[in-house]
Amino acid sequence: MKKSGKRGFLIIEAFLEVMAVSLIMTAAVTSLAEAFRFSEQTRRRAGQIFIFQDTMEKIKYRSIYKKSDPEIMKSMILNGETYTIEIKEENCLIRDIPIKKINCAVIDSMGYKIQGATAVPGDRA
Repeated sequence: MKKSGKRGFLIIEAFLEVMAVSLIMTAAVTSLAEAFRFSEQTRRRAGQIFIFQDTMEKIKYRSIYKKSDPEIMKSMILNGETYTIEIKEENCLIRDIPIKKINCAVIDSMGYKIQGATAVPGDRA
């Protein structure tokens, strides 16, 4: 009986194919998970920007028309995500003209913050 040099070759070949498929599947699953994470992050940022812009427009409207409406909320739920809104006002003078600097920050539940500032006419004494 002659010994064949190919004995056990099928097992090694099958093992290598399983490893190759596993490697490809791992790469595909990792890429898919990263795409979902990026999509979720983009959705949250878009929500923050929407809330920030809406809040700043309400602040300017209230300043121009001297009305208490529309109400500015301290927190908001959008698409199932809770956002906290922080508003800080600072009165200052620019060439003896009263200006109110308003800082606004929108923070999502993950702690990511979008912030900006605007200036509106201040109250004359």
